[in-house]
Amino acid sequence: VVFAVVYIFMSICTLAAVPAFNSPDEYSHYLRSYEVSRGYLTSEGNGGNDLFSYGRTFNSGLVPEFSAKDHVSLWDIGENADQRIDREKTQFYGFGNTALYAPTSYLPQAVGIRIADLFTNRPMVLAYAGRIANMLMFGLFFFFAILLFSIFPGHESPSWLATGQELSASCGRCSETEQLKHRELKAGAPAPTRNDLVRRAGTDS
Repeated sequence: VVFAVVYIFMSICTLAAVPAFNSPDEYSHYLRSYEVSRGYLTSEGNGGNDLFSYGRTFNSGLVPEFSAKDHVSLWDIGENADQRIDREKTQFYGFGNTALYAPTSYLPQAVGIRIADLFTNRPMVLAYAGRIANMLMFGLFFFFAILLFSIFPGHESPSWLATGQELSASCGRCSETEQLKHRELKAGAPAPTRNDLVRRAGTDS
């Protein structure tokens, strides 16, 4: 409960502090998310040779007019909240910098955008629906990570991960004596002789 309250509070603060389309490339990420939400796994070209010749044709008005500004404020969001998508016209949107990204990385945003698209034709609502869906997905990841640590409190990271004295892949299935020799070499100790290894093996048994 505490985690949920804190996470939701921090998410709201983030949404307010960083308005939609104020982050670098959010324009392109939003369009790629919308493309995936419509069932397109790959983008298309319009015959040009530049980066933004790759994207897809959608209805006009899909992107808010202020998205080209260097700095977007909450005032811009409020003033353009009522902008609508024109279902009668289409245009090509170029987002070649995100067109090649795997569609799986946009699934949370795509789900949120698709659900919102069923009820509204306002691009600002679609953009924030994608943002909120993404935050909810990351919140679930964090929650289950914390839950796993609480269920298995005694589990620790492997000693080699903590000390940095990992065994090489080639020694993954070595004998115990070979692994002992490898550890001592990693620690900077003189390489044990065969008699030393035999003597230690006899002592351990």
